[in-house]
Amino acid sequence: MSKSNRNSAALVYFTTTSEASAVHASVVLDAVIRAHRDQLVQIARQLLGNCRQDADDIVQDVCLEVLEGDTDIGVDPAQALEDLRAAVVARAIAHREGND
Repeated sequence: MSKSNRNSAALVYFTTTSEASAVHASVVLDAVIRAHRDQLVQIARQLLGNCRQDADDIVQDVCLEVLEGDTDIGVDPAQALEDLRAAVVARAIAHREGND
């Protein structure tokens, strides 16, 4: 196999692997959000002084970051939930302190 063909094959594999990872993250995120969205919003509300709209926005922003690949979550749903909780807490604290 020529060097050009190897590079093309590696690129196809990398792209396919990246796309597969993105699809898997999307599936895990969907499952976790369907089951635990209210819990994540409640965590943000507690940190924001019960402001429902800001809490909803924070959870939505974190989810979008995951889908865009800016925030990583675990492949296991339990780990993904922990990662989402941590991201929501960090974002809510930053928002509360005016750094968001």
